[in-house]
Amino acid sequence: MRAIWHSGWKAAGNMHSEDETLLLAEKKGCSVRHAEGYLAGTWHRRNGKRPPNSVLIGIDEYCQGFRAGYFERPPDGVVTIPLHSA
Repeated sequence: MRAIWHSGWKAAGNMHSEDETLLLAEKKGCSVRHAEGYLAGTWHRRNGKRPPNSVLIGIDEYCQGFRAGYFERPPDGVVTIPLHSA
């Protein structure tokens, strides 16, 4: 299994396996580049990292996948209600 390091966030220690990327691409019916971007965007969102400007304005499949992972919305019908502490 070959590991895929994504430029720009390699220093953070994030790494996804090629198998994980291929499985995601197959599951979502998208390209491998889109899946790589999705995983990178998800990692940035979960770790509170600001996305690079290049992926915010890019139009290639990687950038589209990144934005899909970073700006992920809950599925339709899911309502989140903030809890207030008294």
